[in-house]
This record gives sequence, structure tokens and C-alpha cells, in this order.
Amino acid sequence: MAIVEFLVVALPLFLLGAVVIEVTRWAVARQAISYALFEAARAGAVTGADQRAVRLAFERGLIPLLGGGQTDLSRGHEAVRAHLATFRTQWAINGYRLVRVRPDPRTESRQADASILVLDLTYLHAPLFPGVGHMLRRVVIPSGDDDPYTDAARRAGLVVLRRDMAMPMQRHPAKNPWDAEGERWKEGDAG
Repeated sequence: MAIVEFLVVALPLFLLGAVVIEVTRWAVARQAISYALFEAARAGAVTGADQRAVRLAFERGLIPLLGGGQTDLSRGHEAVRAHLATFRTQWAINGYRLVRVRPDPRTESRQADASILVLDLTYLHAPLFPGVGHMLRRVVIPSGDDDPYTDAARRAGLVVLRRDMAMPMQRHPAKNPWDAEGERWKEGDAG
């Protein structure tokens, strides 16, 4: 009888504790990616939205979250890269997607909004407890914008965190190489 009473009390407490831990991790990750996105926008503002500089600044901004306590910048960046590589190996999806919204790299830079850099980030967060990922797969909520990237992430049981950042450009947008669509940076393009 004591075991049954213990299970009746302990199981809900354990589940509540797991939910508190997951929500706390999601909140910390959201704050950390906001910082990393700010660093990326700042780097882009002073380099003319140079893709390599923006990506490097974003990944370095993730060191407090994913760097494993590394204080050395290069080791911390390697730890971030290793963590992001697990998304490709486990779920066959990139750990984040960073899109330059403005200035539009496909149009003339004389447009009125060429002096404002706008970045849109979609970051994937893996739950700590396997049951949470399984639960998320069962209650997949479509993104509503026909985005195959976020839909695939949700089907994989990952939490999709979205942020955007706008910052005034400090120099003219660079005519730097972008991928075929001219707006999407693929994770790991900058080294």
C-alpha cells in the first residue's frame, strides 16, 4: 500500500519537476539566442551585412549557451559547432536558419530601407527529456506559413524558437555572395 501511495504522489511531482526544468531551459535558450542574434546584427551593421561576419558573430554569441563552459573563444566556438552538428546527424536538419530580410540582397541598394539591417532567426531546441520530444511529435502544430523547415523540426520533436532583430546599418550593404535565393544563409557556411 505504501508503494502505491508513493507512486500516486511521486509521479505527478516528478512530471511537474520535468516540466519546470524544460520550461526553464527553453527560457534560457530564448534569452541566449536573443543575445547571439543581437551580436550577429551588430556585426552585420558594421560590416555591411557581410554573411561570414554575421554568421560567425551569431555562433560566437551562442558560446554562453552551448560552449560547455569554455572560456577560450576558439574552443567555445568548436563546442557550438559540435552541438549544432548533432542536429544534422540525429534529425537531418540544421540547428538554425538565419535570414537577412532587409536590405534585400536581390534588389538595388538604393531602396529606402537599405540603411536598416533586419535578421530573422529560427532556432531549434532539443528537449532534455525524451518523453517531451515524443509528446511534441504527437501534438505537432503546423507553422501556418507553409514552412517545411519548421514543420520538419516540429515533426522531429524539436522546439522551434523564432526571433528577429533590426539594427541601423553603419556602412553601405556589401555586395557579398549569398546563396541561390539571395537571402538564406545555411548553417555552417562561415568558418
